Amino acid sequence: MFLGTAETVAGSDEMFIQDNNSDHIYRRRSIRRAENTPFANTRSLPKARRSIPLPATQQSGHSTERQMFEALALALGKNSVLVTDDYSIVRVYGNVSPFIEMNETSNLKMHIDLLRRPLREEARSLVTLALKNAQHRSGVRHLLAEDDEEEIRLDVYPIIARDINERAALVVFSEVEVERFKNTENTRKNGGQGVDADRIRLLEDEVATTREAVQQTIEELETSNEELQSLNEELQSTNEELITVNEELQVTAAELSGRTGELMSVLETAPLAIMVLDTALQISQATNAATELFGLTKPLSSPHVSQCVTPDNFLALAPICNETLRPGEAIHKEFTSGGSRFKLTSSPFFDLRGQMKGVTVVVSEFPGLAHELDLILDQGEIFCSTARRTERSFGSAKRRPPSSGRHAGVPRGPTFSRSCPGRSPRRQKTGMVS
Repeated sequence: MFLGTAETVAGSDEMFIQDNNSDHIYRRRSIRRAENTPFANTRSLPKARRSIPLPATQQSGHSTERQMFEALALALGKNSVLVTDDYSIVRVYGNVSPFIEMNETSNLKMHIDLLRRPLREEARSLVTLALKNAQHRSGVRHLLAEDDEEEIRLDVYPIIARDINERAALVVFSEVEVERFKNTENTRKNGGQGVDADRIRLLEDEVATTREAVQQTIEELETSNEELQSLNEELQSTNEELITVNEELQVTAAELSGRTGELMSVLETAPLAIMVLDTALQISQATNAATELFGLTKPLSSPHVSQCVTPDNFLALAPICNETLRPGEAIHKEFTSGGSRFKLTSSPFFDLRGQMKGVTVVVSEFPGLAHELDLILDQGEIFCSTARRTERSFGSAKRRPPSSGRHAGVPRGPTFSRSCPGRSPRRQKTGMVS
């Protein structure tokens, strides 16, 4: 498989062939062009690209079969080319230079289009017919030049092999002698009937061959027309689908625009300081409270979070955001700055596929709360110290004996009884302690 931009062999047609069952699967060609073929002058190439001629080695198996095939090809005609079903020339036998024509509009690949004008179109039709019917096909005779003694006729032999995954044909350039003049005496004796009959028979064969080639061309045109019609229908259906998708995208874009406007209004009017950062810690969105708190200017030009101007005794934002990105968990911090209590929350946000897209920083400010907490703590310390002193004094009074009541300002024995008449000694003692 070729997984590039074009998903094709991209100039390696002589090495690979497309599989019959899939458009994206390619196989190695069984019939390939001869290796080590010099296409350019080696003196103009760098040393790293010059091919070093290797000694010829006799290979058994493939070498014997190839020699037998080449001998058979030469037996059919001394000048021939071996072409594939896509009209690529993979091998040349003999000398075919008289039948080649090249100019500035020619295809520079080894293709059947390199043949001369009378032979080019006929070779295509004959190769298609031979491969389709799996039979030998012959073309009409062509006189390439007025002074030629021989005419050229194309003979195409299809190569049918089940072991290989491609089709090929052998195009032979057969030379036929030109019958310009006949003996006038023989013509007078026979009345010219024999020569005329041969000529008529030859013309009928050529007309039949031409008719078959024209019929094949018509069938190919009809097939191409059907393919174009099917492609046109597919393009129309694709166009309708694209129109539907475009309408859906326009509706979705309108909805997204409305949602974006709502979110922007929420961000601008929110009383909290909120900043949205990407994975590079660049600020993409910020509320008005955040711009006032950190000294940002609108419109935002994606500044880094380290460029924020923080108040005195304020926590550094960049380390907290970096720490949030590493484990992907939210971080909560509470601190006091400038007489106000702050709560900072740094939490990551993700997309639908679970990939982290950035960090959201929310700063909540509680003005005056720090002073109130300090007062509460101070009063709590005073209360705790008073309670501890009271507890120590009551504890010492409870541990004293009755004789030591005078130290507490209470008279001893009879004096206490006289000051609290009608009470029992136990009741009086309990009242004194409470």
